[in-house]
Amino acid sequence: MTQQPAATLALRVLAVGDVHAADDLALVKRAVARVTARHPGLELVVAGAAGRAQLLEQMQRAHVFVAARPQAAPHHVPPALPVAMAGGLCVIASAVGGIEGLITDGFDGLLVPPGDEDALVEALARVAGEPRERRRLGEAAATSIRGALRSA
Repeated sequence: MTQQPAATLALRVLAVGDVHAADDLALVKRAVARVTARHPGLELVVAGAAGRAQLLEQMQRAHVFVAARPQAAPHHVPPALPVAMAGGLCVIASAVGGIEGLITDGFDGLLVPPGDEDALVEALARVAGEPRERRRLGEAAATSIRGALRSA
């Protein structure tokens, strides 16, 4: 089997949203489009109102999970976020509400200010260009969320 050069391998970015999350998805779509210019293999997958089984299937095929918000949302943690972390996905999320208590920036995920498209672009570019860092963040996320669930 012939392997593709690393620069052209697909990197799947998963975002979850529906019609109520249109602003969130617009932010993610714009950021992914900008990063794709530097990393052509980037692919955005949006899981809408998918059932649990479909969402888990999408997570198994993804490399990065993005939960970006255009504005602050106090105490809101998207239900799919801890699932993505437990599955070992590298997570990029807005530093809002309960998310800040779940992710330690640079340790078990990357946090960006809400609505900051440039910061989201930089975070996506970082994990697109550094596969080892992406894996390390995903492994740390899985360890962190499992520990948090055990102590809850």
